[in-house]
Amino acid sequence: MPTYLASLSLAQINEVTRLAGIKADKGALGKYWEHCDHPTKHSHYEVWQQLVNVIDHFSPTAKTELMALMWVGQGRIGGDLSRWAELLKAADRELGKDLSLQLSMRASLHENLRRGLEKIGQGSQIS
Repeated sequence: MPTYLASLSLAQINEVTRLAGIKADKGALGKYWEHCDHPTKHSHYEVWQQLVNVIDHFSPTAKTELMALMWVGQGRIGGDLSRWAELLKAADRELGKDLSLQLSMRASLHENLRRGLEKIGQGSQIS
């Protein structure tokens, strides 16, 4: 089986998936912030900020692999994993656009990462 994740570890994916799942369980940030005068004082913001910080500390290559893995989980390339390099190039172009923020705001990030791991044959390795 080809190796798709050269820089992104399963531990990193597990941490992002864990935080994104917590954020999703707490509800959509946008709806929450609409009704809150001080969002930085509440747990929704804290979890979201943790998620951004975790992704911010990844290497550029790990960030691109995370974005590509999410896209695989979304079905962007169907089942055609021969297009993995194409996804990495597209994700690399997104690096200058605050990739951490983009990823952290996705409501289904945790689900897409889990599906992506399943599609590349590493789904049993996520906690």
